[in-house]
Amino acid sequence: MSILKFKISVGKMIVFSAIMISCQDNKIDEKTGLDVKSEKNAISEVPVNNEFTFLETTPERKFPLTDSTNFDNFFSDKFLNQRQLDLIQSKKITDESENLVVNYRLNLSKNFKTFVFTYNKGEMELFTTLVNYDNDYKFISKLDIAYDETAESWFRTESEISNKEIIVNKISYTEEAEQSTKTSYKIQKNGMIIKN
Repeated sequence: MSILKFKISVGKMIVFSAIMISCQDNKIDEKTGLDVKSEKNAISEVPVNNEFTFLETTPERKFPLTDSTNFDNFFSDKFLNQRQLDLIQSKKITDESENLVVNYRLNLSKNFKTFVFTYNKGEMELFTTLVNYDNDYKFISKLDIAYDETAESWFRTESEISNKEIIVNKISYTEEAEQSTKTSYKIQKNGMIIKN
């Protein structure tokens, strides 16, 4: 009987010790009244607010998709300000543009970030450009994936996008029949876009 009582006492001591150690791990912050461990976890889960939040909060589109952005199906007044234009290195996207907006983003790879921008050149031309940045938002490469013009409505461009390739279809109405030229581009693991 004494051995049994001893085993029960040792068992109670082990359980008591485990509870005490557990309580030490879960210290309560006197100011907030919150568990310190939970508070640390909550802090680490909060995304860091940085200058590129305007890009990260852009809606994501799933692929495969067809981008046929044109004057009839696109309107936005969420134009980027000068600071945002500098951050996206807009001079590497286009020399002269008006009313540049972030259209959408794509999740093509963990190695780089992909955003699609739409902008005017004058009142009669609308360009849509896919741009890859590294994970620190340094410019890697770009590709014009959609185009529309309203001067004579003779030219337009649309693209089919997958995670492996982009097929750009340039369409011309200058002849009696519609003329179409398709070019295939490959997206490399480093984010570079090259012609297939």
